[in-house]
Amino acid sequence: MKRILILIRSFNDFDQALPIIDYIVNNSDHTVSVWSFNNNLEGCNTHIKYLDSLNIPVEYLSDKISIISKYILKFYLLLAKISLKSQQYSFLIPVTILVSNIRPVIDILLNNEYSRILKNYSFNIVMMDTGMETSNDGRSMLAASRGNDIGVVGYSHGYSVYSNSDPLQKDKLKHGKIKSFLIRMAKPLRKRVYADFYLAGVGQINAHFRHPKHMGQFEPTELHRVKEIGMPRYDRDWVNKYRAHVLHNQSFSYGDKDKLNVVLFMSHPQYNVRKDMLYLLINKLSTLDNINFVYKPHTRRGLHLIDINKLNGLDVSDISSVILSEWADIGIVYGSSIGIQLLIDSVPLVVPSFVHSNTTIFEDDGAAISTDTIEELTDLMHKSKTEIINMIDQNKVDNFIDNVVYGNDKENMMSTYCSFSFR
Repeated sequence: MKRILILIRSFNDFDQALPIIDYIVNNSDHTVSVWSFNNNLEGCNTHIKYLDSLNIPVEYLSDKISIISKYILKFYLLLAKISLKSQQYSFLIPVTILVSNIRPVIDILLNNEYSRILKNYSFNIVMMDTGMETSNDGRSMLAASRGNDIGVVGYSHGYSVYSNSDPLQKDKLKHGKIKSFLIRMAKPLRKRVYADFYLAGVGQINAHFRHPKHMGQFEPTELHRVKEIGMPRYDRDWVNKYRAHVLHNQSFSYGDKDKLNVVLFMSHPQYNVRKDMLYLLINKLSTLDNINFVYKPHTRRGLHLIDINKLNGLDVSDISSVILSEWADIGIVYGSSIGIQLLIDSVPLVVPSFVHSNTTIFEDDGAAISTDTIEELTDLMHKSKTEIINMIDQNKVDNFIDNVVYGNDKENMMSTYCSFSFR
């Protein structure tokens, strides 16, 4: 029997971790504890209630650290927040320098706090969201775990569906040589630290871990740590349980029942999105009188970098993506892994390739309909659901799901993921 600590900090972490927690509790003799780095787990009420039904409380690390450390951390986080604006305002560069000099002290403080806390437990494994180890909290928790001889495993952060080599374009402000030099000096690079292992979906080594913009310079020599197993978040058994016992069979209703229900799941604009084409797509779909159209902004980033004044249609930010997938007759995705959920629910998937300059595995593997122009997509929306379904080879969809979600081992994917036999 192993004692497992699972760390979360946001809705996305919780969404990825919940099927892991559920499987371990119901299919093994391991015990699970859940701790949160953040006190405010916005949007996680249903997740927390489900954990309550499993007799697993969410505990908060801020309740476990000392009062003095808590105030020091609050002061540091305030400075760090101010320093983020140094790119725009040169007079704040000294704050960034101060933060960089304080950071090693904060690391030591957190290392000591987390090490002291972990000593009071007998955990064998700490699981944290992949990428968390590059943050102050995650880095310190990793060091404290190692100091207490506890293994550290990264669970899936999500799934990158992009198949081109450079899907992410981060806009950077242009500075003069002197200011650029000062900013680089104010933000010295730290050596990257690694969990013992990372559990990921099939294909993520190339699509995610090799990409420096995604994984903070993940060294090729460390890729042996990544285990491509599958995606618990999209396991069919879990999806059914999630609907019934987490969402309690909630539903969504909108529009005329005789029309096609169409939902667009948006991705963040930094993923090579052509925003003019995105606005055109949304506004065009909102005018079609034969469909019920809604759009869901990016789960974590919302409408960041989007001009809301250029959007028409119903914003369904507050509706669960799983509920929307159940409602939809047609799903439109151009970069989000929620497309996998749509396929699991047998919803025809449409990729408007004109909205971005990336390519995705949905088109590459023949699991979706690709439309190259707004006219093609509009014509498609005037077809019946049956006609649209018949445009997709279901065998290719099934093969896609078997590979991406289950690693071609449907019977054993969850047990392999949660066995920790790789440690």
